[in-house]
Amino acid sequence: MLPFGSETELKQELKDKEKRIEELNVEIAAAKKEVKDRDELIKAWKQDYQDLKKELKIAENYSKFYKKLWESGLHTPNVQNYLNNHMVYNPWSDNQYHGYQMTIVDEEYYTYSKDTWTTILERIQEEVKDDVPRWISEISDCDNYSDVMSTAVQLAFMKAKKKRQGAFGIAHSTTHAYNFFVDHQNNVWIYEPQDGSIRGLLSDDDPPYNTRKLLFIG
Repeated sequence: MLPFGSETELKQELKDKEKRIEELNVEIAAAKKEVKDRDELIKAWKQDYQDLKKELKIAENYSKFYKKLWESGLHTPNVQNYLNNHMVYNPWSDNQYHGYQMTIVDEEYYTYSKDTWTTILERIQEEVKDDVPRWISEISDCDNYSDVMSTAVQLAFMKAKKKRQGAFGIAHSTTHAYNFFVDHQNNVWIYEPQDGSIRGLLSDDDPPYNTRKLLFIG
């Protein structure tokens, strides 16, 4: 007779211990996953915080830039008559921007038909084109037409007392800076502020308009 019980009892005790070890391994794995998930969540929060700080800094810089151009007397036309037939657009929920580096300041913007946008931009570009070289040389931290055109569009919407800004912004490729706008069908069009031309859709991706970065400035 075995001193610590029967062979059957010992086998059962061994089996119970092996089962408990398996349960402990599962608990340890779950605990490790929980710690990993928590660490990843904290890392994501930190990244979101840094992204938000960066976006706020960009917004602050553009706000200062708008103020300088406004105080300097940048001419913006009255386009109020063209701004009535709008649709509300939320770029945050638009999947076509996956893969682009995005800065979106406001939650919602106004879109217009391509023809309406063309008219609006023609009016604005016509009035600011003679001033653009002067603003670029005089305003610090501004080295391209896209910043000035974007500012002029935003100021025109402010002048018209619109509740939201237009879905118009600044785009960057690796070699060039330009603008873009969104129409009623959520098509994103590339706009060249230096000559007032529409160069095609964002998805065309033809150099130098092979876009990598988009900025919706509010």
